[in-house]
Amino acid sequence: MKKLSYRLKIRLILWSIVILAVFALKYLAIVPYGKITYTYHQNGHNLFGGKGFFGNFTPLDRVDTKGDNLKIIGDSVYFSLFTPRRFETAKMTIVYRGFDYETYPIIETGVMVDPILRNYHLYPIFNYIIDRLSNEWKKKNDNGLVLLQKEKKFNDVAELLANLPQSGELAFYNYQYNFPYQITDYKAGAQVVNLPDLRGTYQFYAYIDNEDLNFSVDFVDLNRNLDKNGDPVQIYVYGHDKKAIAEYSLPDDGDKNDDEKMSEVRNINIKISGLVAGVYKIEVKTSDDLVSQNIKTTQSKLAFISRLWLYNPSSQSINLWTDGAFIRAKVNDPAGVGKIALDSDYLAIPETYKQYKMSFINPQKINSLIVSRPETVVETSGVFSFSVDSLFNPAIKKIEANTDLDGIKYIVANYNFPVSLGIWKKAEVKMDLSDVYREKGNINFMISIPGLLAENNITGAEIKSLQIELTGKSLIQKIKEYVQ
Repeated sequence: MKKLSYRLKIRLILWSIVILAVFALKYLAIVPYGKITYTYHQNGHNLFGGKGFFGNFTPLDRVDTKGDNLKIIGDSVYFSLFTPRRFETAKMTIVYRGFDYETYPIIETGVMVDPILRNYHLYPIFNYIIDRLSNEWKKKNDNGLVLLQKEKKFNDVAELLANLPQSGELAFYNYQYNFPYQITDYKAGAQVVNLPDLRGTYQFYAYIDNEDLNFSVDFVDLNRNLDKNGDPVQIYVYGHDKKAIAEYSLPDDGDKNDDEKMSEVRNINIKISGLVAGVYKIEVKTSDDLVSQNIKTTQSKLAFISRLWLYNPSSQSINLWTDGAFIRAKVNDPAGVGKIALDSDYLAIPETYKQYKMSFINPQKINSLIVSRPETVVETSGVFSFSVDSLFNPAIKKIEANTDLDGIKYIVANYNFPVSLGIWKKAEVKMDLSDVYREKGNINFMISIPGLLAENNITGAEIKSLQIELTGKSLIQKIKEYVQ
């Protein structure tokens, strides 16, 4: 038998490598069995399903990538994962350690579901408050839920939900339940109220009882930031079952210039009659280049959820009230640098585009703040209103980093306790990807440590390894669906 020449052997080896590489790439693109795992190590390299599929962790000033492990020094941190196709679920396995659980008791992850509202579906990695109370209170594991009781009164979660505790005694963590919400002695509003100008997206609750839902707003395009998707407007009204009952929209105005010349005013007027008494949620979705002006409503109970971007070009004093215990603030214009009054104290904002946080010294059920600078973004854990009488919050109290536990006797949590690995902890987080936002093959994730500020130069958590296992339909299942 004639021996193969050295040159032919080299060619065969090279062709074999090419063929194997092609098959490997096809496998990664198709994922025929419907399951694939990606692993991230700070200094690791894994060609197939490894670090190269992960985008950079950003912003850069909130992470420290110099050592062997990724360190998070600011909240929040974002990264993307390139996926060759759509998947239905993800399981994140993260090995980490925290450094000051008393100050930063919560670590969460999330996946983006709405790029306009910047909404992430959050999932718990670690909650020191739940962990601590599970050793101090009566604990019961109930079909994937954790029921904590200061003193045992209920046998399970179902019994608790059927016999609701008094207001303020119950709190949730990573759990939702639709309760009928009613305001006693409520009187429908008739007077038209004008609200301050807002920029970008926002959401609010409105309480309706024997009245129409009235909300009118003018939209003006600042034409400062050219967006390839334009600047359309979408408004959704959600009922008690969280399903949209009405939708309003405005297309982009067609102005493709970023010359900072304001566009013509366009209006959306919402008037819905015959609504069942209760809480309705309204989402206004648009780009940061649009300003909501001449906002009018007759609702006497109206509260904005979590975040507001106050446009305020004339630097008027805007009074707000909140049930939150803290304020996070950022200014997006040099003219906004200054102070925000928080009850009898002040939150200093010395620089633009940096987020600052301050807790109310003696937080009450309702706290006040005054913003007198333009382009100020304020955030809290609860709701905002522009009058003390209109403030209400239909949501059950949530266990958050700044939650006051006084008066709370019962907690329902959808939470898996992490496993201890010496100085490290390992958590497994299951995520639903059915409504995830995916662009050019990338899914956007986040890791959040509430309250952690990069300027304090404190490490909130160190990540040793991060693994994401994606599961979807297999190739055979897809073929069967196509044939049927």
